[in-house]
Amino acid sequence: MRQERPFERSAGSWTDLLAILFLLISIISFWTSWNENFSFATNSFFQGFLLFGLVAFFLKIRGGNWWEVGLGEIPSRKGLAFALAGGLGMAWLMAEITRVIELLPWQVPQQAAVIEISRAGSWREFLPVLVSVAVIAPVSEEVFFRGYCFPLFRVTWGPQRGSILSALFFGAMHFDFWRLLPLAVAGWILNLLYEKTGSLWTPIVAHAIWNAALALQLFWGLF
Repeated sequence: MRQERPFERSAGSWTDLLAILFLLISIISFWTSWNENFSFATNSFFQGFLLFGLVAFFLKIRGGNWWEVGLGEIPSRKGLAFALAGGLGMAWLMAEITRVIELLPWQVPQQAAVIEISRAGSWREFLPVLVSVAVIAPVSEEVFFRGYCFPLFRVTWGPQRGSILSALFFGAMHFDFWRLLPLAVAGWILNLLYEKTGSLWTPIVAHAIWNAALALQLFWGLF
């Protein structure tokens, strides 16, 4: 009998997802209004741990476990190769999108991470930002978007439509209109990596490589 893979059943519900989004937005709004002088890295660490904590809380109250969000299976060497290829591919895609955006006749707001990296004058200033975008963000976002949300979309609308809709949700939740579609494409690629390997660690590694590659290119002034 074939063992059911984590993304083939949902560990949560739409009610739980709405509750997570409400709590996430409310707490972050309070956090930012309380002290606007926190650094980008501090805010990123807080948001990442908050998102991870909310998923853990709702898993706990529903009697779920981390296997149900894909963290139980370690990817094979082939899975890691997929993660490397996917991560570098997404980094290339976003770098090219950035170059295209710079050619537009009007100014498009830069992402907060890009601004922070541009300001970093040394490795000491850059390292906290790198950890936040290459470790904290990939783990927390993949646990939420791929581990928790993607199965819910998939179960509701089927594998293909569910993957596309959850990818669009991933892009929209970055609240960046100009980069919504490329972010959605990246989300779709991460969905495919999860489905291909059955391990959430695969999209986590790919996401980390994507973010780290872009951050290092920006820090070194390569684009």
